[in-house]
Amino acid sequence: MLEQHHTLCVAGSSTDKPLPYRLLDLDSLHGNDVILRETQNEAGIYACLSYCWGGQHPLEITQRTLPDHKSRIPWARLPKTFQDAIAVARRLGIQYLWIDSLCIIQDDIDDWKSQSALMADIYRNALITLAASGSNGPSEGLYFSRDRAYAHHELSAYKGIYVRRGLQHLPADLPLLSRGWVFQERLLSPRFLHFGRQELIWECMERCTCECYCIPTPIVGWFEAKDSYNLNVLQALPPDNLAKAWRKVVRDYTQMKLSVTNDILPAISGAAKIIAQALERQNVRPKYLAGMWECWFIENLLWYTRIPSKASRPSMWRAPTFSWASVS
Repeated sequence: MLEQHHTLCVAGSSTDKPLPYRLLDLDSLHGNDVILRETQNEAGIYACLSYCWGGQHPLEITQRTLPDHKSRIPWARLPKTFQDAIAVARRLGIQYLWIDSLCIIQDDIDDWKSQSALMADIYRNALITLAASGSNGPSEGLYFSRDRAYAHHELSAYKGIYVRRGLQHLPADLPLLSRGWVFQERLLSPRFLHFGRQELIWECMERCTCECYCIPTPIVGWFEAKDSYNLNVLQALPPDNLAKAWRKVVRDYTQMKLSVTNDILPAISGAAKIIAQALERQNVRPKYLAGMWECWFIENLLWYTRIPSKASRPSMWRAPTFSWASVS
């Protein structure tokens, strides 16, 4: 059903997408328990989970726990958000789920580097990304008790007419939406389903909508950005417009927060990979230099901070001073 009705979504979908190296296999065991599976150049369908760590340490794999997780991950050990995401994926008939803390070895820097370099492909190739947009951390789950004031109520004097209090769709203070890593997860995923505190919101390559079927202006702006970052759209852009698309990505991304400030370049590397592919299709050799592009280097040097008094150099080096990534 997810692939049946939208032309752009169908064009980007396939059951032959390569699977990430590690995935949670949701159907290999009896009961709710899952296993961590390592794939071998296989193709198939999977979902991703986008969520906030929120200062908490969710269940994760380490070099020590990897063998145990490959044989069984008990349901009771999974935090609520993971349990809810697994249940949704199963209801959708999806066998595999990718969750960063369980699919990247957290104490192996080489594994982290190799897997983070593949982040663009992981999210682009997923059938859908389930987003815990209203949760502060993995223990809160996907679902919340809704305020009845936002529910639809039928007017007693006018049958068939319903009213409710106006709802602010995807408010900026939702925990997930300010997280730096989520910026490219949301941008690159073909389908992104927000589990908010008052409603669900759907984003794909053709539509952005909520439970009341209106399309609020702030979400429209984001939807247009997501649509324009489709590789098929980017490769058709003139070079000047392609440069403009990258500037917009950097502008929006640098307003996000990162719990580990040294992640500033890795957390946008997936978006950079799409730009590189678009340049290659235009027969331009892409050279990426700490958040800057050689083909637009002079223009890229014209960055500035919006509030200079609040800008600072991090105590630890993370990028050359000519790059916007060198400033916090």
